[in-house]
Amino acid sequence: GGFHVALLGRRVPILEGVAKEVQAVGGTATCIQCDVEDNASVKGAFDSAKSLGTVEVVIYNVAPPFPPGCDFTNLPMAEAVDPEYFTKAFNIGVSGC
Repeated sequence: GGFHVALLGRRVPILEGVAKEVQAVGGTATCIQCDVEDNASVKGAFDSAKSLGTVEVVIYNVAPPFPPGCDFTNLPMAEAVDPEYFTKAFNIGVSGC
């Protein structure tokens, strides 16, 4: 029983690690490459997910990458970030593509 989990993301190797965790507890998981900044990629990924069965639950959890040259240990001051980055981050987080 349970859900067949369709894992969507840009980096399939990372998804495969999550799929192994799902499978380790007796679940079923399929990895599907998807880039939420690309409408065609999202449509194709959802078509792939629908081919596994009825889509009953969607958890949309995305985050944009850090601004260029930054990471958790090197965060920029807000005024140093290109405003286009904030627009891109907002668009990814709110509407995807």
